[in-house]
Amino acid sequence: GERDIGVGASLIGTWGHLGASVSQLDKLYGIPTDEGASIDLKQTRYDVDALVNKPFGIFDAFKFKLGYTDYKHTEINGEGEPETDFKNRALESRWELQHREVAGWRGSIGLQTEQSKFSALSAEDGSPGTVPVTKSTSTAAFIVEERDLGPVRLNAGLRVENVKRKPQDGSADRSFNLTSYSVGGLWPFTPGYGLGATFSVAQRAPTTEELYSNGPHEATETFDIGNAGFKKETSHNIELSLQKTAGLVRWKANVFQNEVKDFIYGQLT
Repeated sequence: GERDIGVGASLIGTWGHLGASVSQLDKLYGIPTDEGASIDLKQTRYDVDALVNKPFGIFDAFKFKLGYTDYKHTEINGEGEPETDFKNRALESRWELQHREVAGWRGSIGLQTEQSKFSALSAEDGSPGTVPVTKSTSTAAFIVEERDLGPVRLNAGLRVENVKRKPQDGSADRSFNLTSYSVGGLWPFTPGYGLGATFSVAQRAPTTEELYSNGPHEATETFDIGNAGFKKETSHNIELSLQKTAGLVRWKANVFQNEVKDFIYGQLT
């Protein structure tokens, strides 16, 4: 079964807008296997969204988003008994300034933050069952820009981020410095058609589960073992596209290649 409710309101004017909302999700679901495991999920989320037109200087708009999520799901075995409680409380923010054209470039700069507390503990006694209580913080700055160079529209982006994970069970703290960027372009080689190319490098920090798991996972019938020494993932990506951009029927075809260094995956023993 599922129940999803929400309510929100916004104040809108020539200056911009300010809005807030709250939503709640309840779900009970499972897969009809011999094990008969199911999940009882509950989530409450609060959001604030703001936009200010022409805040100052060369900037056209200031955007702000704030979100708080209180999430929990319990894994239930085939006998209807709770096994593990997964919990995550997260506070996220995004601050963005969009600027007018400068030296031919249009785009935005911004900051993103996230603070979270994640755990997967025994439903019976609250002991560290699968993943210990772990606090994480993430701070990222980004810039996204585009410009026209003759008939070609160029775009570029850069994101730098620091992610920290601090488990509360004595396991090693980890800190990751991440840099991701992309460069691309779209060339309308004939009216109504475009040829595009994008090159990007993206880095990802290992998740809390990947680093610190050490216990049973009822839903997958596995015993998960993480590795606190995992390195950050780095992917190099190339994508070519051909697209029809006008007319009644439009389409896009892509060819891409991704190469990932220090890829993290679940290995069954």
